[in-house]
Amino acid sequence: MSRLALITAAALTALMTGLAHAEIGPPAPLPKDCYKEPLPINVPAQTGGAELGGGSPIGTNYNLTPAESPNGPANGCFPIFNPGLPGAPDDVVTFDGIPEQIRTLVNGAVPQVVEQEMVIGPNETHLTIQLSTPPGTQLFPGGQFGPGMVPLTDACVLLGNALPLNFNGPKVVTNATIVFRQNATPVAGPFDVTSMFSTPWNGTFAMELPGAAGSPINVVLLDIFILFPECFEDEDCDDGNPCTIDECINFVCVNTPVADPCCGINCDDGNPCTTDTCADGLCINEPIVCNDFDCCTIDECVAGACVYTHVKNAIPTQHAARRAFHKAHAPCLALGGGSCNGGGGGPPITVPALDDAWTTHDGCDTGTSWRIGLDAGDPPIPAGFFDPGSEPFTGTITFQGVPLGDPNFGNADTIVRRSSDPFDRDDLPGPDEVTVELELVQLQLVSCEPITVIIDGQPTQWDVTATISDCSPPAGTLTAVKSNCNGGTYSYALNVQQKATFTKVGDPGTIRVFDTGCLPSPFDYDALEWPDPTPWFHDIDPNLPLALNRSSTFHTGVPAVSASTVCGDFDLDNDNDVDDFKAFLQSYGHVAFEPEYLPYTDYDGDADTDEDDYREWLKCRRCHVADPTAKPPVPLPLGDLTVDGSVIGDDLAGFVDCLLLGNPPAGVCTRADIDQNGMVNERDIAGMVLILMEVN
Repeated sequence: MSRLALITAAALTALMTGLAHAEIGPPAPLPKDCYKEPLPINVPAQTGGAELGGGSPIGTNYNLTPAESPNGPANGCFPIFNPGLPGAPDDVVTFDGIPEQIRTLVNGAVPQVVEQEMVIGPNETHLTIQLSTPPGTQLFPGGQFGPGMVPLTDACVLLGNALPLNFNGPKVVTNATIVFRQNATPVAGPFDVTSMFSTPWNGTFAMELPGAAGSPINVVLLDIFILFPECFEDEDCDDGNPCTIDECINFVCVNTPVADPCCGINCDDGNPCTTDTCADGLCINEPIVCNDFDCCTIDECVAGACVYTHVKNAIPTQHAARRAFHKAHAPCLALGGGSCNGGGGGPPITVPALDDAWTTHDGCDTGTSWRIGLDAGDPPIPAGFFDPGSEPFTGTITFQGVPLGDPNFGNADTIVRRSSDPFDRDDLPGPDEVTVELELVQLQLVSCEPITVIIDGQPTQWDVTATISDCSPPAGTLTAVKSNCNGGTYSYALNVQQKATFTKVGDPGTIRVFDTGCLPSPFDYDALEWPDPTPWFHDIDPNLPLALNRSSTFHTGVPAVSASTVCGDFDLDNDNDVDDFKAFLQSYGHVAFEPEYLPYTDYDGDADTDEDDYREWLKCRRCHVADPTAKPPVPLPLGDLTVDGSVIGDDLAGFVDCLLLGNPPAGVCTRADIDQNGMVNERDIAGMVLILMEVN
């Protein structure tokens, strides 16, 4: 940025006798109507202390030509300009803001300007500007009169910074003095003029020196201490962090963290069902989670409070919407193959289709044990594992199960996964074995009591938990035989590679992990074999309080007495016949909480007996009759509106007539009541269509 250094002196004199002049008074701010701040002028870079050359040479004579202000005499202010700068207003000056072409005679000499700078600290500098004329001359000549013969008694001074300073940017004057001298002798001052500088400083300085006209003053020396501050206003200190109070104090930015985590921000989103908080100045509006862990309730937040509505009180009345509602709530409505009709509670318990949830034997007397270093070829836990001074550990650790914490698995502590179900419902029984892969996917056991480890000769106690290794062993196998249409027997060989975590008793922060599968020389995995044939079933009694996935066709761990040897045998009479089909038709098209709905007809457990469930039941029928293309039995008299012993298209017209007649049905229309609920309505349409399409 170019800076301007110039001196403007307006000699305001009084009538004097000889060399006498009025007493010089203290400096005062220059009236605004006496000067107009000059425009910036491009000045060649000069070294500190160098004379500002160019323009008219020192000694050039000028003539004083007062200019009449359009508004009258401007307090007698008469400008005199320094011609030492190229293009400086020694040629064009202002009087009361009006440019005038004037020359100034200063006893035959033109003033000289010298500027020096000295760095005195970080971002701080000391600047001196000296204006002088030769000895014996007057810088502010006397005996001058302004327009209207107003005597000019006061001097008007304008100085400015011209040379580039060592620091860049906005600046503030922290201290400034001015002294007026005759050669080296002070005539007036020094005066503290700090308050006369603008903040930030614009590079120029103006003042009025009353009574100075006609004085022997020929030197003006301005001392300025300049700071290039970090800030001037609070806005300069904005650090972009809403969590600080940004202030400019003594030209230094101070960013003070606020105690309020919301930083003054109102995070209330107006929704009573959200928790409104904030962090680092950002709003967090988390929905209020309502969950009473009751599968029979719809959980929602209303006006800031949790409301739990029993699903029976929220079922839509329109049938299509009712079916969609039940599909959406299938995990709860078909709990364990049953429903929530009885009120029930607790979270829904469903198991992924190919997973079996196991529970370790209760009690430590019959629990699972791990023998370490006791058998041939079985290494101990090595010395130095627990601590540098620990001895090798050998012994037997007995475990008990710890529930996995997943409500889907109840109290199970072990999850075993099959690669697929070995048999489908329509596979015929026979002696052939089917083998699928079996792997351990979750395990959570805890030692029944701490183990003792000798460290530096002293016994220490450690609790132990067992989970599965991060380095899995090869998959095991499950081999099954289907001996009847509802199941058979299976055996398995499961490979187990455990990871043990040891926690020092009394010092829970001291933990050691021993992953037997990921060691440089891994331990052999354990092969758990169950060679004895164990029953499995396609369908089980839906009234059993078991957690299972209804879409699976392979269920284990169910007592043999609980199941029929025929799947799809709803009346448990060891066959699949027309009575079972009628039971299915009763439930077909209905959803949980409707009295016609029968949980055991809902094969996929989605709380809706539909086409998918019919296909599974039909597989059971085809296995039972050993015919892969068998159709369901004709459920006479249902659907036989013409009373001819069959259900064909001719019966459809009679079915429509019965729909229009109203309820309760009478006579032949009782045959149109497909779901056998004492009414003929739109609920029977699905069953009638199913019969027409499937039995012929």
